[in-house]
Amino acid sequence: MSRQNEKSSEKIVTDLREKIIRGTIAPKTRLTHRDIADKYGVSIFPARDALRILMNEGMVVQPSPKTIIVTPVTSSDFIDIMEMRALLEPRALELSGPRLTKHDFGSIRSIVSNQKNGTSATATAELHWSFHKALYKRAGRPRLIETIDNLNINLIRYLVPIWATVGVGSDWVEGENELLNLVEKNKYNQAVKLLRKDIDRSTLLVLKNLTL
Repeated sequence: MSRQNEKSSEKIVTDLREKIIRGTIAPKTRLTHRDIADKYGVSIFPARDALRILMNEGMVVQPSPKTIIVTPVTSSDFIDIMEMRALLEPRALELSGPRLTKHDFGSIRSIVSNQKNGTSATATAELHWSFHKALYKRAGRPRLIETIDNLNINLIRYLVPIWATVGVGSDWVEGENELLNLVEKNKYNQAVKLLRKDIDRSTLLVLKNLTL
């Protein structure tokens, strides 16, 4: 892939991902290489690469060889995401926690402070994931972190539509500080238990209010 095509693909991915998360492009909408190329004024190659990236993230799926659609939003998909988070994120925290440096903790504290100033549901959710990603950064398992990253990208699709009515994320800062304090004090077992509890609580809250 040429550098120019790579930049074009990145811009397309960023734009399409945001529209899918916000629901501007509805679930099950069909996407084609040609339509995307025409819309963004690029050749077929960046369009193809952009859809491949979105497919790897789980934002789009290919139900047949010639058809690519936006991944449907379903309760079973949400449960899958949360169950995988509950398995993978505690392990990432176990591996990373003991290796975090003083500088790392300072950076993580800054993320928590910035989250108080989130300007939108999407921005707040992204900051929340930045917090967790920073906690897991020293795990030394790039494939594990990439998998968790993709799960959280897709998770935002479920959080944003019900944000205003349910209040998902309203107590995130308090929970983040509690989790971070445990890790800083080397209380990793307690931190892992708290993380699992938070994931379980969020799962129940969203399922209770999920409208499809």
